[in-house]
Amino acid sequence: MMRPRTLEAFHELVKQALFEIDELRAAVEYELDEEGPPPELELLGPIRAELEELLARLDAGSYDFGGEPLRYMAHIQALDTPGLPIRPLLLRINDTHCHGLETGPDPFDGLYD
Repeated sequence: MMRPRTLEAFHELVKQALFEIDELRAAVEYELDEEGPPPELELLGPIRAELEELLARLDAGSYDFGGEPLRYMAHIQALDTPGLPIRPLLLRINDTHCHGLETGPDPFDGLYD
């Protein structure tokens, strides 16, 4: 999975994740049954909070790539993808956070020339 190539694309990726979290939360809450909320729902709050912090640093221009994985990774790595459909998006954000923007050649460059 390729990381974003620009800061703007990374910013949009984080905003997309926040939107997807809100949509997922609304869908799960709508379908709650007597068993109570699934464990994935409980994770959405802390994941959203961490992404909001990241977005605030991006907006302030104080964000630096690299470093430790995002805190939410400890939780989502234990979940199956069907349990958290936005898992691939969260993994991509974390990969970009840890390794920075994609700098290699664009595999799609010239593909449609």
